[in-house]
Amino acid sequence: MLEFYNQSKPKARKDHVCEFCIQTIRKGEKYSYETGKYEGEMFVRKLCLVCKNILDKFCNESGDEEFSWDWITDWLCDLYCYDCEHGTKGKGDCEMQPQNCPLIRSKFETKECTQNANPAN
Repeated sequence: MLEFYNQSKPKARKDHVCEFCIQTIRKGEKYSYETGKYEGEMFVRKLCLVCKNILDKFCNESGDEEFSWDWITDWLCDLYCYDCEHGTKGKGDCEMQPQNCPLIRSKFETKECTQNANPAN
């Protein structure tokens, strides 16, 4: 059970790696910094804003704060990968992880994510 949880969206002072998509969060980009205690264990999580949106949507749809990255990967595949142009439609032969697929990521981008990619905006 989640005992406590804190989340902020600071600007990175150095490069970090997103825990879910494993992409680099570049210096100067906003990201989700999360800390908490789950079942007696402390955790720290850094996520790019797109992956934070994916996580939030998954938790809202499942109605639960408990998750595993594998569950989210399967959920993304179920929602988006069947008709994907990256593989042979319906064959499940795409080599790309869904959290790294540009078609899927675009569905979770917000204005804040876009501004992150283009800091001059």
